[in-house]
Amino acid sequence: NKAIMIQGSDTYHDQLYEYYIAKHNRKDVIFSTWKDSKSNFPLTVKSNKPSNPGYGNSALQFYGTYRGALYARELGCTHVVKIRSDFIISPIDKFLELIDEDRLSFLAYHNWSGGYLIDYIIGGPVDTIMSIMEGDTSSSTDFAERQLLNRIKSNGIKKVNYLLHDMKQRSITCQALKWNCDVIGTGIKDALYTYPEIIQ
Repeated sequence: NKAIMIQGSDTYHDQLYEYYIAKHNRKDVIFSTWKDSKSNFPLTVKSNKPSNPGYGNSALQFYGTYRGALYARELGCTHVVKIRSDFIISPIDKFLELIDEDRLSFLAYHNWSGGYLIDYIIGGPVDTIMSIMEGDTSSSTDFAERQLLNRIKSNGIKKVNYLLHDMKQRSITCQALKWNCDVIGTGIKDALYTYPEIIQ
């Protein structure tokens, strides 16, 4: 079974709670956030924030995602999809159908700056997610995207699933609360992105 993990700060907590819990009564949503954050989500992981946030907050992303995936495994979930804590995806059931049972799923891959967007959404088997998120990343001078690519390659992962095209085809929206736009529709252009089967 699949769990949804919302990972990050509580900046948009109220909007996220209203959509996922109050409106849709989701029982599969984990909010992975920090000890000093608020959360009304029934499933919440509050972690100590790393003292060094890492380059571009990469250590926060990796550690928060790892802790959320660990909790999903403790709940008996076999798959998890991490979504940024400023995103609302709708309809969520249709979106979960796109998460591959065997491969890692990302929104899209971009050659610029080392895989931009692949950290927006990360879905797949819980153990695979944990293996690419475990360990200290605070000393790296790379953004999370480049670190993520390196970890994917070092884990021998060759094939991945890209969600952007199918989300557009199925009219699944990903509302970015921070930017007030739909990153599937108006926020990005297909022409900028590639979808290599094997990550180079």
